[in-house]
Amino acid sequence: MKALNISLMVIGLAVSAAAKGAVVIAVPNQETQIAVNAELGSILQLPSPVKTITPSQYFSIQDVGAPAEGGSKTDVRAFQVKPVPGAQSESVTFVLASGRALALRLMVTAGGEKFYDIQVDTVTRRYGSKFLAAEMAMMRSMLVDEVGGFARELTDEKVDTEFPDLVFRLSRVYAATDLVGYVFKVKNTGRNTLELNLSALALGRPSRAALAQSDKLHLEACPLLGAPTEACQTAIRLVIRGPKPVRPVFGALGSGAPPFAKAGSPSTGDLK
Repeated sequence: MKALNISLMVIGLAVSAAAKGAVVIAVPNQETQIAVNAELGSILQLPSPVKTITPSQYFSIQDVGAPAEGGSKTDVRAFQVKPVPGAQSESVTFVLASGRALALRLMVTAGGEKFYDIQVDTVTRRYGSKFLAAEMAMMRSMLVDEVGGFARELTDEKVDTEFPDLVFRLSRVYAATDLVGYVFKVKNTGRNTLELNLSALALGRPSRAALAQSDKLHLEACPLLGAPTEACQTAIRLVIRGPKPVRPVFGALGSGAPPFAKAGSPSTGDLK
């Protein structure tokens, strides 16, 4: 499992999303999901001019490029996509002027983003024999807390773990074909500070985690009384391969692996 240290990336992505709308990273030769706003539709801005679009049965797709002299349009890369009555999920391919084809899975979604800045992923890192591009795209969406072309569910439920001093609460679930992303709020309820080791964290047996990220790896003990402080809690994000489990269950890797949570100095807590 690849552990990420991407605190600087969060700042850059947040600025990009705020300036351009929801950023979607399209992976060449893979289908990318787009959550189309059910009521108003969504504007899709492609990374370069579009040459042709495959026909759609369930969505009205109109370019919004400004006409040039003579009434023709050039450099058309923005499109208004609106679902028709009774619309269902449908795959539509946008062929760029360069010849590159981007397959977009359009899905009718209440509360879907109204503007998508679609970019092409050029990540070439591999995990075993597979590209990590799709996993990275999902992780980016979880970091900036936006749909980003994935199905997203908001929740708040306690999750079973093998770590008695840590409380895990599931807050977000992202879903795509053969990928699931989880965002957990984690709190240290023990009496010691804890150092987290993401590379030893397992989800499922055998572990299906491909990427993991935490806002912090050092957790102080939460106060014995009063509200938890920022120092004793964090968010952990994981992307796993395969179908969504009925219920995610955390654990540690095999006995030969280092511990996920290592106790540090004892603490008496802050008696607020």
